[in-house]
Amino acid sequence: LDIIITANVASTAAVKMYYRLSNADDARKMGDLAWVGFNSDGTPDSAVEPSENRFQFKEHKYSVSGLTTFTAFQLKVALTGTNSSYPPLLKDMRGIALAI
Repeated sequence: LDIIITANVASTAAVKMYYRLSNADDARKMGDLAWVGFNSDGTPDSAVEPSENRFQFKEHKYSVSGLTTFTAFQLKVALTGTNSSYPPLLKDMRGIALAI
């Protein structure tokens, strides 16, 4: 899975990304599966400097490889912050599931 988001994240905020997978043979409902954080804790692949103002959006990349086979996936974006005046803003999200 390769996910890229464009977000405005102040120094008092954070964006974490989670995923869960299902395949056709799985009898469980997708909602019953546990969320798994990208990079084990939901952080981007590499650190991204905080945005300097409310108009500066930066790309955050999340990826995971070596997964078991799957036919469906879900993503969850957790937007957190300590200053309610400067919440993280998500502009767009792009994702691709590759079979390698």
